[in-house]
Amino acid sequence: MEGWIKLHRNIMEHWLYMSNEPFTRRDAWIHLLLTVNHQDIEVPIGDSIYVCKRGQSIRSLKTYSKDFNWSKSRVNRFFKLLEQQNMIEIEGLPKTTRITICNYDRYQGNRNTDETPMIVKRNNRETLVKPNKNEKNEKEENNRDTKFLKPNKNDDEFYVEL
Repeated sequence: MEGWIKLHRNIMEHWLYMSNEPFTRRDAWIHLLLTVNHQDIEVPIGDSIYVCKRGQSIRSLKTYSKDFNWSKSRVNRFFKLLEQQNMIEIEGLPKTTRITICNYDRYQGNRNTDETPMIVKRNNRETLVKPNKNEKNEKEENNRDTKFLKPNKNDDEFYVEL
């Protein structure tokens, strides 16, 4: 299987996610991906302020142990395993731990951020959306997303104008 999906952070508010069951290692990995920062921030801890960059999290092992419903030693062993596999980098800080997801931008990078304006414009122009002809009786609510669609002169395809 290839490709990726978007997973919104509000999944952590769903009752399935919030169960009190201990996490599997897969659950813990996904939780790490969901809880790292998507932009640089400053985090005050005690009398210090730490810079926490995109793809990083500054939290204590105790906090992770509560999140995962694991012991602190199990969290520590899991993090060491991920570090050995080059999935994360661990940095011990006073009163906390900084976790950095390796290759975070490779998987979570914003599309078009590294492209020239001309390529961005072309990509936007080439983004095609085909209407579903089987859904003729859609409600008005569902049609509000189509207000940004412009008909293509050549056929019945539509392109998104951003």
